[in-house]
This record gives sequence, structure tokens and C-alpha cells, in this order.
Amino acid sequence: MYITGFNAAVAKAHGYEILKNSQGEEYSVKIGSKISSGDPVITGNCGDSYIYYAAIGYRSASPHYGASTTTGYDVTNDVDYGYWSAIYSDSAGTGTVSNYSATNGTPYWSSSYDTWHSVTGYSLGTVSEASYVILVNGAICYSAGPWESTTLYK
Repeated sequence: MYITGFNAAVAKAHGYEILKNSQGEEYSVKIGSKISSGDPVITGNCGDSYIYYAAIGYRSASPHYGASTTTGYDVTNDVDYGYWSAIYSDSAGTGTVSNYSATNGTPYWSSSYDTWHSVTGYSLGTVSEASYVILVNGAICYSAGPWESTTLYK
């Protein structure tokens, strides 16, 4: 996952402030903390996002062919709120599963569920690059879109 910017209102609500270094890059610090020119700029990597996607076989109800998913994140700070979306594609088309409150307040969150498909064969599960969380320090963290494939079977 990677930081794309900062939300000053979220940062302030949790005791942080957003500042800029001499290059104009934003970073977050605790309100009232001593700031030196050597403080690191909080940019770049802010954690990991993942998806585990594996075929689970056949059921008699339609659609018939299943896959099990676990998706989530492990980030560098507690999370204020987020949005998570996974996209599933197979030879019959594409579907999306969304979670509009992808957070439990900690740096770790996951969701597990089954998807059901009308065809067998290759299927791809991807965390949408629109998936993000906002950390309590105000950092806006987007997923880098990890993916995993499986073969749906009868």
C-alpha cells in the first residue's frame, strides 16, 4: 500500500498535524511534538494489502462453482476509516464485492467470504486499486492491487 496524501481533519481529530518539509512534501506529527529538520517524511509505503483466492468446488445450487476469499490489509498505524473492494473475473464476466467500512480501528483488518460462479476454469481475484484506508495520523493509504488466480472446478 502507498500514501497518496493526507487528510488534515482526520489527523487533527486524532492529535496529529500535517506539516510540509522544505521540499513541500507533507508529513504527519503528533501535535506539540518537537520537530527537527531530521524528522522523516511520511510518504511511500504504508503497509501491505492482500488477497487469498482458492477454488472450493461444486454445489448443487446455482451458480455452482465456488472460490473462497480472504482479503485485507496490514498497515503502519491504526485506521480511522476505509473502503475495500475486490474484483472477480472469469470467462462469464466480472463481479465486485465491496466493504464500505473496512476497518476495526486497528492496523489489521480482513474479510473472508465465498464467491459463486456459473463457469469452471481460470478465475482472477484482485483487490481494487480504489481500495484505501485513512490512518489516524491522516495518511491516505491506497492498495497496490494485489491479485491471485485459481481454477474453478466441478
